[in-house]
Amino acid sequence: SLPIPDPGQSQYHVVVTDAEGTTVSATGLPSSKLVYSVSGDLVRVFGVRFTPRSTITLTYGLTILGVTTAQPDGTFRWSFRLPSTTHTRYRIRARDQVGHVAWAIGLQPPALAFVETANKAAVTGAHYLPNATVKITYHGRPVATAQSDNAGAFHTSFDVPPDALPIYQLTAVDSIGRRASVAGLAYVK
Repeated sequence: SLPIPDPGQSQYHVVVTDAEGTTVSATGLPSSKLVYSVSGDLVRVFGVRFTPRSTITLTYGLTILGVTTAQPDGTFRWSFRLPSTTHTRYRIRARDQVGHVAWAIGLQPPALAFVETANKAAVTGAHYLPNATVKITYHGRPVATAQSDNAGAFHTSFDVPPDALPIYQLTAVDSIGRRASVAGLAYVK
């Protein structure tokens, strides 16, 4: 990787020559980028290729999440809590005062799994809204509720209904509508 000599430059031409004299070249356009990680409801954002020392505004929809300043190399770091209305597919935008823009889209989708032993179903879920109530249904019929932890995970169990079908659909939905379903595993009496 090579450092970008001038992040404000609109186009770059790179020429590389190896020890034997073989030369290759490439022309490219720079673009700002966001990389992020999510831990519970805390999002850590790292931005690159923004205008050095410029003011950067981060937004979610029409909501301003924060304002920061790019480092001399055009990078920035920012952490914030997800708004309570955030859904699985969200879009965070970072824009500097010169107009460089980058987006980060999405959360990991919720995951759901269960194992049945002796007419008891053990259910686990991940990537739900942290510290929220998760409702679990079997073919649309409520069978359990669980409380997610601060990382959005939960564990619970329930008695398998006596009229359980060989083909089922188990769904878990959190308080903001994030959902996951598992279907099709056989229950054997």
